[in-house]
Amino acid sequence: MKRNNSIVCYNENGHRPVNKTISFDQKLKDTAKGIKETYEFPLIVMFQEILAGCNNKFLTSLRSLYPEYELFVPAGFDYVKHFKSIMSVTLIRRDALGSYRVVELDSELPNRTCYVVAELNGVETHIINSHLTQIQNFKYQADWYIAERRRLHDRQWELLHEALHNNKDANVIFAGDMQESKSSSNLNKLMEDGYIVSGASGTKAVRNNFFNEESCIDHIILSTSARTAFGKDTEIIYNCSGVGKYSDHTLLCLC
Repeated sequence: MKRNNSIVCYNENGHRPVNKTISFDQKLKDTAKGIKETYEFPLIVMFQEILAGCNNKFLTSLRSLYPEYELFVPAGFDYVKHFKSIMSVTLIRRDALGSYRVVELDSELPNRTCYVVAELNGVETHIINSHLTQIQNFKYQADWYIAERRRLHDRQWELLHEALHNNKDANVIFAGDMQESKSSSNLNKLMEDGYIVSGASGTKAVRNNFFNEESCIDHIILSTSARTAFGKDTEIIYNCSGVGKYSDHTLLCLC
């Protein structure tokens, strides 16, 4: 199989799965099989809503399914204690990986952002994998809960904007479940900083009724220099084959 510079991003739907007849472990196995059959060996795989599992069983499964990759979990998150909590996990292919460090971006929600600064093929690259707090569906929720979720959501974006703005001239890959479309104020702010934001208008990339006509809320976003490094002929591919079976989200690939 061919090693390549593609980037895969996928919300594995570990929280409130859309199909409870498929175990989470089987879902991980099927996803790994699908990625290898379709994209072979991407440079980076960025997952959201991963569970560590009791005794790290799901992280152990991921490591065995992706033996060519280094697995990164969010800094500052105790996934052994909170083994049922969702988190963002990033896999980077070892043959392209040099030195690296993992950065803790959000001390209040450390599980939702996996931030790695790594040498990729000799070039320092900021790899930020985020799952933003959902604020679209507050049905039957108490006022205090709604206010707290909105506060956490705003704080997440504040921290992300600061990190992305400060490193806009570097090679930056920012991907994940942003919970909002390309036309949102937060993503427009990134574009003002020169970031290239994915998300075709009208592309329905999530299966629920919380969002309006444009439901592309998962994105792969590149800084200008990262876009140049990956090649301007690359494009975002939306793979909807698993929507409704494995996840309520579409798998994205920068290919």
